[in-house]
Amino acid sequence: MNRWRPPWEIQAALNAGLAVVQHKKKPRQAKVGPATSDADELYAVVRGELQFYDGRRWTHAPPRAAAWFPRRKLYGIRPAPGSAGPVQVVSIRFRARKDFAPGLPRGAVRLPAPWWRRFLELESRCDFDDKGQRVLLAAEIESFLERLARAVAPAQARGQGRAGEADP
Repeated sequence: MNRWRPPWEIQAALNAGLAVVQHKKKPRQAKVGPATSDADELYAVVRGELQFYDGRRWTHAPPRAAAWFPRRKLYGIRPAPGSAGPVQVVSIRFRARKDFAPGLPRGAVRLPAPWWRRFLELESRCDFDDKGQRVLLAAEIESFLERLARAVAPAQARGQGRAGEADP
């Protein structure tokens, strides 16, 4: 099984409690695994049609879809079959606290407009570390995912299968 290990620059940021934010714009950059990672990862699709592998199956991930993949769990990302257009993915790697389990469903979650705006606002708050990487506090990503999970739970219970509009 493949395992992604962060290079030393990313490793240093993860150890400092930071999340590293990267943009991937080429279809080959949007191919991962199935593999495991030494970091927790949040992927958000900005442009293109992708598929996410959640350890059991591949699910469709259209634009404005996001997925959280916990470390050391099998996951994958690939362009959707038949999709030849450009892709753009925001990848956020971080180390969550040991008890972190936001309760999000497996696979891609299509974010409604208010949640997509919240995600873009979160990403816009990035700063640069001394290595030139775009970073956020890992706690900010955890907080975003926990709030998102609380919004997703009522929609999942009603069988809608996507994030609700409310932010408790």
